[in-house]
Amino acid sequence: MIHFYLNSEKLKAMSANAGKKKIKVTKIYDLDFPNEFLNDPDQDKLDVKLTEAMLNIIRAGDIKSKTASFVVDHSKIPFREMLLPAGTPAKLSPIIKGELFTDKKMAEANTVDYIEVERNVNQDKQSRVLVTYMDNTIIDNLKKCCKDVGMGLKSINIQQNCLTKLVNFMKEELPENFMLVDYRVTYTTTYLFSKGEHIFSMTKSIFSVPSESFANETAFFINDISLQLSDAMSFFLSKYDNARFDTIFVTGSTFLFEPCLPQISSMLNRTVKLLPKPEKIEGVGIHEFNDYSSLIGSLVKK
Repeated sequence: MIHFYLNSEKLKAMSANAGKKKIKVTKIYDLDFPNEFLNDPDQDKLDVKLTEAMLNIIRAGDIKSKTASFVVDHSKIPFREMLLPAGTPAKLSPIIKGELFTDKKMAEANTVDYIEVERNVNQDKQSRVLVTYMDNTIIDNLKKCCKDVGMGLKSINIQQNCLTKLVNFMKEELPENFMLVDYRVTYTTTYLFSKGEHIFSMTKSIFSVPSESFANETAFFINDISLQLSDAMSFFLSKYDNARFDTIFVTGSTFLFEPCLPQISSMLNRTVKLLPKPEKIEGVGIHEFNDYSSLIGSLVKK
């Protein structure tokens, strides 16, 4: 199977072998792909553009796979916490849709999914679940693109869930409480983990980029990202007092981010470092591991 990652700037792909204790990456692919596939999926012929991009990767890698999976990453795809009674998906899905949508047409136009992260959290024996939903047009477009390149679509996952699975896979190598920053050049998704569990996350745009050639641009980026992360820290610590942390890990486009780590760490008064690559993930270096962290996380078997 070939595994694709899609956001509004990139189409990435990865071939890998995954077991319960080890993941071995065999090939990675990266293609610039700026379009509106996730932002405005009703635009005409968006599926044609993605099909062409997928074919470019398939031909370049001489990929023979008959199935594909997708990880999608976009700020308009929500990921929020809810408290729900125990029950099967058939029972809970209508409850979730009732909470999320007041308009019946909106409910019918989106597919809802959730993961249970904690049971019996209160006297009513409710479960804490993390809920997402996706426009059916995106799902239909992905199915069509896979069909047009001769593959079956096996699964669609979202960025937040994949990174949560990756952190769970690495739990023994990470502190109990920490903040994780997924830096994707034009936006960041910041996560709070407490006792190894994903507690909260938020996505925000960022309008500056570090530059090796222009010191002023890098200085502006350091101030920009430090302010954003400081605001996230303040919010997390005001909302979850028992989740205090000393370490901030960075994943995503770490090649650009790494030279700025000392200054950002000093400004935040926290240890800021790259998410470490565990030995049980093979075939990639530290920057590749972080650049493809969500795709790697999508392979974790729970």
